[in-house]
Amino acid sequence: MATSDRSRAEYQKRVNRVIDYIQAHPGEELSLETLAAVAAFSPFHFHRVFKSMTGENLREFIQRTRLETAASHLTLRPRADVLEIALENGFSSASAFARAFKERFGMSASAWRNGGAAAARKARQADRKPGEVDRNPGKAAACAVAQDDASSGTDARQDEEKIMNVTVKTLPSYHVAYVRSVGPYGPGRSVAEAWQRLVRWASARAICGPRTASASASRTTTPRSPTLPSAATTPRS
Repeated sequence: MATSDRSRAEYQKRVNRVIDYIQAHPGEELSLETLAAVAAFSPFHFHRVFKSMTGENLREFIQRTRLETAASHLTLRPRADVLEIALENGFSSASAFARAFKERFGMSASAWRNGGAAAARKARQADRKPGEVDRNPGKAAACAVAQDDASSGTDARQDEEKIMNVTVKTLPSYHVAYVRSVGPYGPGRSVAEAWQRLVRWASARAICGPRTASASASRTTTPRSPTLPSAATTPRS
């Protein structure tokens, strides 16, 4: 592997570590200094690397991640108080959350919960073309997160559970290897390339076998394309 490729892979690993940290600590203060330490970079260098690797500056990424998580919780936790969800996701007050949410999704949190998310999802499904990537901020974000919420209400969740025959199981601890991909869905797109990279990596290390499981998890984001980590997992011995 060339030096430049090794450096990029190392930078990507560190940025992924920060992204995982942000998503695991939405309600905490996520300062530049704290996250730079997670990545083992100086604050100045980390800010430049993060923007280069993700296409967003750190503040934009944190704000978007918090709002999208809150939007999902609003529909998936219909009995939770809006302020409770706001505080859990790092907003200091109801007014700060209300302003940020409306700016991002084009409606209030209450409107989103009371049918807005479902309406946005339907509008997106009607307008979307195969392989299309959302590039417009603002109200387009409402559609993206609404579609990512597989169920946006109690009735929808109950119907889906009946169709899918969902069961809950306790699994053993796993070692997980993953590739985070940012790009559109569809044949020949970056998601397929991510799976190919992961399979080549796992095959070269004799990881693929009867005890290996695979999975994918998608997160639709705007103004960018879906983020889809692919994973190969092996139970711990």
